[in-house]
Amino acid sequence: MHSYAMLSPAAGRLLVAHPEMEDPNFSRSVVYLLAHSADGTLGVVLNRPNQQATPSFDSPLMPWFDVAAAPQMIFDGGPVDINAILCLHPDPTETSGVRSVDVTWDDPAMYADHIRIFQGYSGWSPGQLEMELSVGGWFVIEGSGTDVIYPEPELLWRHVLSRQPNELQKLADFPDDLSAN
Repeated sequence: MHSYAMLSPAAGRLLVAHPEMEDPNFSRSVVYLLAHSADGTLGVVLNRPNQQATPSFDSPLMPWFDVAAAPQMIFDGGPVDINAILCLHPDPTETSGVRSVDVTWDDPAMYADHIRIFQGYSGWSPGQLEMELSVGGWFVIEGSGTDVIYPEPELLWRHVLSRQPNELQKLADFPDDLSAN
């Protein structure tokens, strides 16, 4: 049992994978929740940059890629619909803390260094996430729109845990490989 108050999933909150999660899609992941309702849950993995994914020169994404926040690359948002592209921008006026950018209408220059491009997303059917939470697979913590464009994605999992005011903070130091401990 956790000695901290467990938050409920909601838009703008983070799902932080338990350090012992074995699912390779979500091991040490931080998922930004875009929507959560009785119909299911939608989010994007924030800390999976894809070194190989780059838009072609004539792609409508190229102007967006050029203004993406560092590191400038496309991120794997999750295992669902890997052909879907989402461009997100921190926006405190939105309920979720981020706004989806319309790459066909918006001007890329307005978002210089404040946009992240995701390929695919993470989704849970009704009740699926609650089941995963009940067995301790995830921690739900408050997020910030700026988590979406955190400049060191490989450190984000540890960063969001270390900023917690409770025992979750200790998990930030959980070794990647227990056999090396």
